[in-house]
Amino acid sequence: SVTKFSIERDPSLAIYTGYQGLKNRQKLAETFKRPTNWKTYCTYVSTNNCSIPDGVANRAPLEDGSEDGRYFIEGSYTGHFRATDKNNCTKNEKCTGHFVDYPCGWSSFFKAQSHHLGIALESDGNDGVSGGYTYSEMVQIWSAANATKSDVVGLWWTP
Repeated sequence: SVTKFSIERDPSLAIYTGYQGLKNRQKLAETFKRPTNWKTYCTYVSTNNCSIPDGVANRAPLEDGSEDGRYFIEGSYTGHFRATDKNNCTKNEKCTGHFVDYPCGWSSFFKAQSHHLGIALESDGNDGVSGGYTYSEMVQIWSAANATKSDVVGLWWTP
């Protein structure tokens, strides 16, 4: 799945050929930035460590650490997507855009498919081998994308 507004901005993202090959590597790296959890945003992106509301975070995560890894909390943290060195095609010839993959325990063939189809996307979640995200994190990332109108591509399903 890809966010509707991403396809509206670039209709080539509606089909896999818009993702394939070296000619699309930089486009993917520039379009699909990495989701940033709340603690990382406050530590590395916010100019005031989230001590003052800035339109992204209305406050810092709770001191008990329970909100540190959240990607979205309605009314408190809208989410943030940023380019990292992995997105920088000048510094990194193997640059990639970000992909939201399933957690390792779920069936996902994304790593193999993206490799064989020449699609320069990778998932950066904390879930072991797959680099996937938990279900809760996936929901938060899609919510953050909708709240910020950020481009996101990843696996999703409808029951």
